[in-house]
Amino acid sequence: MKNIGIVTLEGYFNYGNRLQNYALKHVIEELGFEVKTTVIDDYNIFDRSLNTQFKKILKMPFKLQKKILISKLNLLKRYSNRNNVNTKNNRTGIFKEFSNKYLDETFFSLSNPDDVKYLLENYSYFITGSDQVWNPDYIHKLHIYFLSFVPAYKRIAYAPSIGRDKLPIEYEEKYKKWFEGMNSISVREESGANIIESLTGIEAPVMADPTMLLSKEQWLSVSNRSNKRPNAPYLLTYFLGGPTEEARKELERLADEKNMKVINLGDVTEKEIYETGPSEFLDFINNASAFFTDSFHGVVFSIIFQTPFVVYERQSSGPSMYSRIETILDNFDMRDREAEGFDQDIFSMDFSGTYEVLEREYEKSINYLKEALRIEE
Repeated sequence: MKNIGIVTLEGYFNYGNRLQNYALKHVIEELGFEVKTTVIDDYNIFDRSLNTQFKKILKMPFKLQKKILISKLNLLKRYSNRNNVNTKNNRTGIFKEFSNKYLDETFFSLSNPDDVKYLLENYSYFITGSDQVWNPDYIHKLHIYFLSFVPAYKRIAYAPSIGRDKLPIEYEEKYKKWFEGMNSISVREESGANIIESLTGIEAPVMADPTMLLSKEQWLSVSNRSNKRPNAPYLLTYFLGGPTEEARKELERLADEKNMKVINLGDVTEKEIYETGPSEFLDFINNASAFFTDSFHGVVFSIIFQTPFVVYERQSSGPSMYSRIETILDNFDMRDREAEGFDQDIFSMDFSGTYEVLEREYEKSINYLKEALRIEE
């Protein structure tokens, strides 16, 4: 049986990342392959000291250095008190349990010749994606996410996201070379396809995020009921950039009017709810009366579980990442669920056409993977 390595963003904190990883692994296994999540670094994986990280940051462009340091400071502020640190650590442990159970992670370093030899000799193909693996903010490891460590014929891109509408000019030449070095290339949103075509002339197809390739029943099979989930109807929120003041007021008004509890999945100060893993995340969305989010994967699972939702553009000082949400809303004809100008009944939503769209996207994606993996009918 041929081995396939999935190369995606690692870490134990983001629901969408862990769940898209699981979905892609599951789909490729169903095509008849042995699949592992390959976590690859370009330095010794046992040397993760602060000194090593600091040296890597110093090698980056100044603008990126500044952005990373600001991000680190914001995280430090957010988790500054002991309770928040403990909560974050507990949540990380839950994410690791999910990863150990479902993702089969293996760790390699490109600074180790034996690791490089093993990767070259034991894997038929590597698949980069989905998630924001091609976001230029991750420039310090981008060559790995473009699979530069293996020959071009082993490089497959399944629905990676660039995460923005436009590339910084200073990265265009590198990206052009990397795009042209892929054996099979696809992306997750229209803006990414436009970037690739403008730089290379290649028309990269837009593929569904892997999470959309599994049915509701398949997702429920890996979901778990949280003992924090209320028995009564509730409103659910998951904001990666924090809710706007307008969103907060609307939620308070709605909760009072309907006498419902509000569950906030993304707020570290709400310890009991924050310590929720990927399996419980699915259960919370599936059972919510309505879901308010700025998360791409929040929208995806709302559609799969047919949970009424309202989606907000993320509050961020960096470049907008809203294009991927626009792509999925356009695909399902759901632009009326955007918060700006929203005037619908929050609890009433027409999901009648979603099955056909999901089925169409599944067929398109499976055909792409079969061709990329050289599967003969």
